[in-house]
Amino acid sequence: MKNLKILLFSLMITVFSYGFEAPGIYKEKEMKIDGYELKESNITLKDGKPAKMAVYYRNTENNGMETFFNIYEQNGSEYKLRLQSEKSFKYSYDFIKELDTYKNNLIATINGNTAGLSENETREIEVFDTYRPEEMKFELKYDKNAPKFDDFLFIKKSTPVNSEPTLTSEVIETVNYPKKIKTTSQLKSNINGDWYEVTLEDGKKGYIAVSENVEKRNFKWSAMVDKIDIVNDFIAETLKRKEKLYTISAYAPLSRDYYGEKDKFNNRPNQSIKGYLSPDSKEFINIPDRTIFKMTGEKDGFYEIETPFYGGPYYIKANPNTIVEETELKDIIRHFIVIDPDNQSEVIIEKAEDKWNVITYSFVTTGKDNGYSSYETPHGAFLVAYSKPVMQYTRNRKKDETEVAKHLKVASRDDLVISGEALYAVRFSGGGYLHGIPATYGGGTAAKKAYTGQKIGTYKESHKCVRHYDDQIKFVYDWLGDASPNDEKGHRKPVSPTVVIVL
Repeated sequence: MKNLKILLFSLMITVFSYGFEAPGIYKEKEMKIDGYELKESNITLKDGKPAKMAVYYRNTENNGMETFFNIYEQNGSEYKLRLQSEKSFKYSYDFIKELDTYKNNLIATINGNTAGLSENETREIEVFDTYRPEEMKFELKYDKNAPKFDDFLFIKKSTPVNSEPTLTSEVIETVNYPKKIKTTSQLKSNINGDWYEVTLEDGKKGYIAVSENVEKRNFKWSAMVDKIDIVNDFIAETLKRKEKLYTISAYAPLSRDYYGEKDKFNNRPNQSIKGYLSPDSKEFINIPDRTIFKMTGEKDGFYEIETPFYGGPYYIKANPNTIVEETELKDIIRHFIVIDPDNQSEVIIEKAEDKWNVITYSFVTTGKDNGYSSYETPHGAFLVAYSKPVMQYTRNRKKDETEVAKHLKVASRDDLVISGEALYAVRFSGGGYLHGIPATYGGGTAAKKAYTGQKIGTYKESHKCVRHYDDQIKFVYDWLGDASPNDEKGHRKPVSPTVVIVL
């Protein structure tokens, strides 16, 4: 659901800047406006004060709906216009589904946020109401790390929480990095500046000033379902045509990485294949390892391919250096792991009858592109290769490091040393894994893990992988299961084909 913007005024108003003029006084049987349909209802405001709501709406192009919500507050013997909110629904059926929700949000907001208005003060209020699609349900199987909110503030630096959206009001608490706090709305005042309304852990309401100390984030439920549908529609259509599905196979463990240019999806060429816009084009995108695609033809020494995430067609060189792997997919994907680098979050979703059920969700740490030694977690749709109980990782060997223990040496790589390990690794693209908190070998391992763990859900920091709390990734590891128990390398193929989507 899109955010709802409303205006609250300390003085009564009758004319708005929408190009739409509602009657200033509510008069029964005189409320009709040419060109608009009308829905009227009696409502109750704070302290039981009666009011009227008049909702004007009309169809727009592409079956959309333009809507104006108007609240008339009782003032003596009259009902005077107190508030107006505009909302354009993308589709008319959204208007039908969401009308009551918007009406209730509007009432709740005017009931909760009118206190403390200064004379001549104007507040614009944006109500945060992240929409959870109807085709998604939330029957969590593991909720230890799941936050109890959809919209939240990430606290970057110590900041006060005020009792009212003014700097002179009482400070009821001070919150510190790396807290995440539920936020319900943002207030923009012409006198007192911009504020977030927040709900603290003890249930108290308060306000945090908008500043560089905090960052608004949320869970993108609709975007997740949209991407899932795109992937499954692509797979279903391909299988319906009795065509084959493939993945890019460009994984080269401990390879000497190089930093080429980012493409329009912000992916670098690390462990990727170039997908050209045409066989004779110099323009290309970097298609990462484990990307799902289908072949649609062959031309001038190139395979023509299409992908669900990047679209197409693209052209990859049909030569021995182009490595592709045919999948065993025979149906749509029913297990998805969706990662949101912008909000440092992850959601595990599985098909449950006709719904997508969220079984767990949590904060994570994704890759940071520093231009020389680490990469951003690639964006795309990747078929999980396997999982394993432990993943070792490396570092560059120091110049004065003349002796390296045998168990820390890397075969054929004198410049690298095994540095540590992380539990429960799930390989989804190249050397990119989902895994637990990394533990560097040597003294103080527990303290190092605790320090790294507290930064989960804050900033991009890993070298490419996606870090989890150890118990969270253990749940994911068990959920994937083991369809190859006798693998000589200890690799566990997922019982149900699973796709990682990185938004």
